[in-house]
Amino acid sequence: MALNPNAIIDSDYWGQVYTGADRDPEQLDELINFASSLFESFCNRQLVERVYTYVSDDENEENNIFYKPEYTVFDAPINNVFWFPTYPVKSITSFSISGSVITEAITTDYTATDGYILKKSIGKLIYAYGFDYSYLQNIYIVWSGGYSVNDSEFSILRHLCFLFIKDLINSPKNMTLKSEKIGQYNYATIPTNLLSRFYGLSPFVFNSLKKFRREVFA
Repeated sequence: MALNPNAIIDSDYWGQVYTGADRDPEQLDELINFASSLFESFCNRQLVERVYTYVSDDENEENNIFYKPEYTVFDAPINNVFWFPTYPVKSITSFSISGSVITEAITTDYTATDGYILKKSIGKLIYAYGFDYSYLQNIYIVWSGGYSVNDSEFSILRHLCFLFIKDLINSPKNMTLKSEKIGQYNYATIPTNLLSRFYGLSPFVFNSLKKFRREVFA
């Protein structure tokens, strides 16, 4: 098994920080892929930096085995704020609204003369005059976004991913185990009504990961 493009760590990182027994490479890749996808699901966005590009209409066919939808075709926002589906925004190659290219959006936290303001760190694009285009899926963007090894936040994510995989490897068979006592053997389990709060993560990983979660409000 190979690592998925969204893998937060790799075998080299694992080998540098893990002091236990060596893991089977395929099993380790499977654990990394599982942890990375779980982190993305919890954070409600993709985390590892990648390039997003749109697919033209003639390629958007069900019988085209190479068709892969991306998050680059959007509806115009109702007001004056456009949110990218993940952040930080590293670069914008092309930004167009109904065929009109907005070159001023290809900047870094820059207030453009025509009213566009891009906040890369949070993936927020503001158009001071409001989006006048109310068409569906009329915004096309080629861009890159997410965390890379050069970002301090990515170091935190990699450490949390490592801790989660380590917990999976060292966890007891009873995943609801809260405490146990040697001698007169007994154990207590976490109440079932609280399990959903942990999303399969340890309390430390869960609480630390909340800062990366993208909240969406209707």
